[in-house]
Amino acid sequence: MPRQTGGEAVVQSLSSEGVKVIFGIPGTHGLALFDALHDNPGIRRIITRHEQGAAFMADGYARASGEVGVCLTATGPGVINSLSAMGTAFIDSSPVLNIFTQIPSGDIGQTKGYLHEVRDQLPLVADLTGWSARAESVSQIPWLVRDAMGHMRNGRTTPTAIEVPRDILDSSGDAPALSSTPKVRDAGDTFQVSEAAEALLQAKRPFIWAGGGVVSSQASQELLELAELIEAPVFTTIMGIGSIPGNHPLHLGNRAINDSVQAYFDSCDMVLVVGSRFSHIETADLAMRLPKQIVRIDVDPAETGRNYPANINVVGDAKIVLSQILDTFTAEQKSIKRASRAGEVAELKGMVRSGLLNRSEEAVALFDEVVSVMPDDSIIANDVTTFAYWAWSLLEVKEPRKYLYPWGFGTLGFGMPAALGAKVACPEKQVLAVAGDGGFMFTATELATAVQFDINVVTLIVNDNCFGVLEPQQEARFGRTMMTKLKNPDFAAMARSFGAHGVCVDSIDKVGPALSEAFALNKPSVVELKIDIPDPFDW
Repeated sequence: MPRQTGGEAVVQSLSSEGVKVIFGIPGTHGLALFDALHDNPGIRRIITRHEQGAAFMADGYARASGEVGVCLTATGPGVINSLSAMGTAFIDSSPVLNIFTQIPSGDIGQTKGYLHEVRDQLPLVADLTGWSARAESVSQIPWLVRDAMGHMRNGRTTPTAIEVPRDILDSSGDAPALSSTPKVRDAGDTFQVSEAAEALLQAKRPFIWAGGGVVSSQASQELLELAELIEAPVFTTIMGIGSIPGNHPLHLGNRAINDSVQAYFDSCDMVLVVGSRFSHIETADLAMRLPKQIVRIDVDPAETGRNYPANINVVGDAKIVLSQILDTFTAEQKSIKRASRAGEVAELKGMVRSGLLNRSEEAVALFDEVVSVMPDDSIIANDVTTFAYWAWSLLEVKEPRKYLYPWGFGTLGFGMPAALGAKVACPEKQVLAVAGDGGFMFTATELATAVQFDINVVTLIVNDNCFGVLEPQQEARFGRTMMTKLKNPDFAAMARSFGAHGVCVDSIDKVGPALSEAFALNKPSVVELKIDIPDPFDW
């Protein structure tokens, strides 16, 4: 068993688990950890400008790649700075490992006045992770890293955290070399699977509700096979976007809070829900109506009864359970020719687009201009902005992991750093961040990170000089607005001051050429469009 410092044990354990990149900022208590990184060139180190940015980048890396994203944060304020991003990862089931430092272990909780001291910082992350632990010795570190990885690779994916006190990082000990925890896919109960298969066969007008669990389990192929077999249109949640190709004849769309979509759901007699939490924001505060017959598949048994109780629950990995259902069908059942529903799906999507055009031709034109320059395999990381609200109803993403959004937490500042993480994960892909002026300013300093490490992401800033998501809500409720107007910098000049490309355009028709030029330059870029587009929702 080799003797290592605690810092070396952390780095070696990450390397053994296949970690290729980390995002973070050095801190006084963690210098031994960062020194150990010096001797491991196999792990790319990206220095961020804020711990929130580091965790967002790790999250974007995880969402785009399906691999664990790792961030390193410092004691006290560093950990606290990362918490909003950790909460985002937790709600959206993204595998992010946050390794953070601490004062000497014997003094934790004593409030002796150490630099960066928090009485007990580990509980701060407990509610924002699926698993967290403190290292109490050097020899324990490899086991903790393996446990963290195992929690993220199996069951419902959640972020994890490991706290390593300064004295543990600095000291030496025996650190075992461990093999990584393999991914284990849980099969569904055979009786429940048979019940689900029979319900699908008996339904006259079923549809499928596909959530993020389809993406995380890599179940797209099985989902599509089942949908085509029983002619079941597929609705994808924001986290489930790309579960089936957005241009497939059976793809219903990505936004359920719409009168036309609700009417379509009302016409169906059964819904198969795969890997979705049925949260309040997905269901208009549970006002959305679903068919009486509900079948749910989820790897987490706690989710199967959430908000909309199901008639049949199957607990297990989506990919495995869908395969089990397909295997249950006999050759004769598979050969039954069912009436095509492609026409009604096309009609519904046409109604949705027509309704949006009636709301704002300008907003739809902007969306069309943006996607016109994006290849099918490109990645869009969307901040919380009015543009995103339009995109949800219009996007036709062809593959999983190509649209990133802070769905559950709605965290401003996500877009650009998440795009940087996605670009690091997928350097061959074209990556676009879309942000509003307000959200961009939350993490704008990460432009410096992009320039320093040649992370060539293009950011489109839709600038309406206000918090445009909030203004229509205030107007609807109170008939006036308050604390939403913003005085912004010259974003193009700001980008250039960082060493990035920056340009401002004054009309929608110039957005596409400006984005194309920025991508062709192959350097960090900002394209600003000054425009005020309405909200597509009625508040």
